[in-house]
Amino acid sequence: MRMNAWAWYLEAWRKYFNFKGRSSRPAYWYFCLVHLIVFCLFLILDIGAQLADVPVFTIYYALAAIIPGLSLTVRGLHDKDRSGWWLLVGAAPLPIAVVASNTKHRPTRISDMSYLLFERR
Repeated sequence: MRMNAWAWYLEAWRKYFNFKGRSSRPAYWYFCLVHLIVFCLFLILDIGAQLADVPVFTIYYALAAIIPGLSLTVRGLHDKDRSGWWLLVGAAPLPIAVVASNTKHRPTRISDMSYLLFERR
């Protein structure tokens, strides 16, 4: 049975919390395609409705779609004979960026570099 893009998308939502098993590459990419289209439709709906300053429908949809996207990604990794924990490899730079952004930076002053300007003899 050949499935279309919408069928793959709905299949991902049906397997919402299923992190076991395998998912094919078409399942992943068709989910991404339809997810992008639905996301844009919700964004257009938010712009047209102008209910609030923030895109409420888009935010709710994006939050709801996190788990099916993660489960589909984990099953896709299983299809490539990888553990689902490989998903965390992409998150590894995040703590490094947080630590780097929280360090105190101060501008360099000439007096701090006086040892370069005036050589001792």
